[in-house]
Amino acid sequence: MAVPSWRVHRTLALQTSAGLSKEVVKGLLKGVVEPDVVADRRVMCKHKHCRAVRIRHHAGVPPGLVEYYFNLACFYRARGDLHAAGRALGRALHYIHDG
Repeated sequence: MAVPSWRVHRTLALQTSAGLSKEVVKGLLKGVVEPDVVADRRVMCKHKHCRAVRIRHHAGVPPGLVEYYFNLACFYRARGDLHAAGRALGRALHYIHDG
């Protein structure tokens, strides 16, 4: 399965951004490619030893990440931080695109 390029991620994000403010769109375009640059991590523990492990996302949608970033976008929007809301929404879209 081919992984969408950053250009494809941004194009799809722009197509879904109708009616959003410029500040949200700027964050959206940054966030939609961010998971390929700054990976999400989860903590894995075994026998009292814990470490942060990179969450792989090109083979399917990681459980819970889309919902987490959507909720985070709603939180930032409610606080009035439109750029951060766009970034969080962009990350959620990235995982949907790759899934």
